[in-house]
Amino acid sequence: MDITETTCITKNEAVLATELDGEFVMMDIESGAYYSLAGVSADIWEMLEQGPKTLGELEAKLLGAYDIDAESCRRDVVAFIGQMADAEVVALT
Repeated sequence: MDITETTCITKNEAVLATELDGEFVMMDIESGAYYSLAGVSADIWEMLEQGPKTLGELEAKLLGAYDIDAESCRRDVVAFIGQMADAEVVALT
């Protein structure tokens, strides 16, 4: 699936996460896989913990929080969300 500005990203409820010193440690209870997120990726996960977000919503918040240009932000967020979707940590609609 192509990830566009209106793609809705929802966290997989089978992924349990806890924050430790600004980093998220996560486990997929269905697959048993573990993940660790820090920095911007932890910020994205924290936003998804509050509910589903579109790619555009994630980008807008990150652009307001970090000194990054819109093109680089989109490229990096799309790559990260794509990896998370491939691992079934998030769902895309």
